[in-house]
Amino acid sequence: MQSPEPGIVVQVSVSPTHTLEKSARSSIELIEGEGVVGDAHRGRLVKHRSRVAADPSQPNLRQVHFIHCELFDELAAQGFTVTPGRMGPRCVDTLLAMVSLLVVELRTTDGMT
Repeated sequence: MQSPEPGIVVQVSVSPTHTLEKSARSSIELIEGEGVVGDAHRGRLVKHRSRVAADPSQPNLRQVHFIHCELFDELAAQGFTVTPGRMGPRCVDTLLAMVSLLVVELRTTDGMT
């Protein structure tokens, strides 16, 4: 996968169940402090099975997952075929400062929201 310009989101994905593979969407709705509407990991408390087993009262710090496109290029160079949505991310983008990222609306590369 050739990486787009920095800061471009190339795919957003959702799964209502705990699976690694996510379905691509033209848009997602983010709820502050909860995560992606319709996704199994949405919620204020931890949703990952191993963390729930350890302590279900933990705060959910993994509500939205970002994976940088460059990772797909690195994996392809090592002989792996992995595409967006096949590793469990909710959003795939190029490298950017995610700590300061404030998302109000995400647009795919085709301009859909």
